[in-house]
Amino acid sequence: MSPSAPEPITAFSDASRWSYWWPAVFWAACIAAFSSNWLSSSHTFGLFIRVASFLLPHLPLEELENLHAVLRKLAHFSVYFILSLLLFRAIRRGRSGWHRRWSLAALLLAMAYAGTDELHQLFTISRTGSLRDVGIDTLGALAAQFLLWRAMVRRTRSNPELKAHPQDRLHS
Repeated sequence: MSPSAPEPITAFSDASRWSYWWPAVFWAACIAAFSSNWLSSSHTFGLFIRVASFLLPHLPLEELENLHAVLRKLAHFSVYFILSLLLFRAIRRGRSGWHRRWSLAALLLAMAYAGTDELHQLFTISRTGSLRDVGIDTLGALAAQFLLWRAMVRRTRSNPELKAHPQDRLHS
């Protein structure tokens, strides 16, 4: 009996699917690590104050505390912005163009993960779960999808070759 040829990797094979999903899974694991006790506000505050008071010695402690809080919320926004892009990439699986369903699925998955992340924080020492943080996370994911849509629209409108190929058009 002759050995069978390896199955080619297609857009729907397990190997190909994993190659699109692993960055999103890895990033979600990073977010879970960020949500642990060691990156809580109480743990990051001391280091932040030392660095910020060196760089900005004229700022009073109250302003440094506010800056710390703002940077932590920007981190929420940013990590879910990235997660949303990675989820879109995974859902799209190498197909071209933009589709509303792909974007909505990425947004809903990011939002669901934000909710479970905040739920996890309710059971973590020195962390608190917050609906406000879920909202900030969701805004980050939504901003990513909006900018992705805008980039795809701009790319399609500015590139006549893409307009000539129906498979590369924006799908609604």
